Amino acid sequence: MTRWPLFCVTVLFLVASAPRHGIEVEIAWNAPALIGTCVYSGGVPAAGVSVDIFAPDESEETWQSGETDTNGLFAFVPDRAGEWRFVVDDGMGHRKESVFSLPPDFRDQVSIIVPQPENKGVLPTVGIVALACLVVIVVVITLRRKD
Repeated sequence: MTRWPLFCVTVLFLVASAPRHGIEVEIAWNAPALIGTCVYSGGVPAAGVSVDIFAPDESEETWQSGETDTNGLFAFVPDRAGEWRFVVDDGMGHRKESVFSLPPDFRDQVSIIVPQPENKGVLPTVGIVALACLVVIVVVITLRRKD
């Protein structure tokens, strides 16, 4: 009977410490292309994620489709100014919609350096979960020895 509360606390702790994965998208102009960087909330590149691109004034029909590369990057060369819309979807419930506005003189603008995604946040989360599992094992062994 005394193990039930311990089990509930353990499950709640493990669920609370599990990584939260939203998807983040950054778009930058790098003449002559728009470059998108897709990462999960922990900084892990969103590789192989579906990307749909919608041209200005054509919000219903997909202008171009593709996938991110192993670094979570995608690129395309726009043919006109206006608000370009991007829908990134990994097919597992992580979806993000972004808009990037290109001014009429976008072809004359200087390139912007696109930051590469950093692989951060995964190891600390794994460490916390491993530590929680170790604590649970020690507590269970201690409780069994008392019985």
